[in-house]
Amino acid sequence: MEAFWLLVQHQDYDVKLQEKCLKHCDFNLKNKSYLTDRIMVNREGTQIYGTQFNKPIIDKKNVDKRRKEMGLEPLKDYLKKREK
Repeated sequence: MEAFWLLVQHQDYDVKLQEKCLKHCDFNLKNKSYLTDRIMVNREGTQIYGTQFNKPIIDKKNVDKRRKEMGLEPLKDYLKKREK
C-alpha cells in the first residue's frame, strides 16, 4: 500500500484520482495527511498539516494538534530535518 500511495501522491496532474484514492484507499494516517495537503495545495494553494513546503497553512496555531492526530511529529521538528 505504501508504494501505491507514493504513486498516487505524485499524480498532481490528476487531482480527481488523488481524491478518489484518499477517500477509498486504506492509507495509513500519516500518508493520508500528506495526500490531503497535496490535494489542497493543488486545488487551493493551502494545506492543513504542513507537509508541503513553502505553502500557507490554514489555522497554523493548531497545526501541531492536527499533526499529532495523524501520527506526525511537530512542525518545527519536521522543518529542522528538512533543513539538513
